[in-house]
Amino acid sequence: MHASYSRTPVSCKVPENNVIPTAIPAPIAPSSWAGTGLNELAQEIAEGERSSLSLVQECLQRIKDFDVSRRFNAIIDINKDALAQAGAIDERLAQGKQIGPLAGVPFIVKANIGTSELPNSSGNLSLAKMQPTYDSNAVRVLREAGAIVLATANTSEYA
Repeated sequence: MHASYSRTPVSCKVPENNVIPTAIPAPIAPSSWAGTGLNELAQEIAEGERSSLSLVQECLQRIKDFDVSRRFNAIIDINKDALAQAGAIDERLAQGKQIGPLAGVPFIVKANIGTSELPNSSGNLSLAKMQPTYDSNAVRVLREAGAIVLATANTSEYA
């Protein structure tokens, strides 16, 4: 047996003054790294053309501008140590120390991938405070390459 669906027409009446009653957020300018590949970002940081600290700051500002102010709720938790880690990487690079091929490049982890710095909720509110004691293999490999965990991204429950 097939269900039958009826479509209800939606009224899209424009107000007389031609002002749409809903607020549309102002556009946000592209980031300084828009269109830049991961390897290019890592190379710019390694060569001192860009600092990891400024990149992390810009990423955090983008999260604030897009996710927080527009209530997308795509980001669950932000790594409170990301700025300090970026600054430490910049200092080590300035001293000529080799860190790894992704030194200072921030990345976001889906909320079902374990990281020792941020809760791993798997999209479930009852697990919102669950804190892994170790990193998943994927996070461990990225960290060993010098990358910085910036935040966790929301996910469907247990996805």
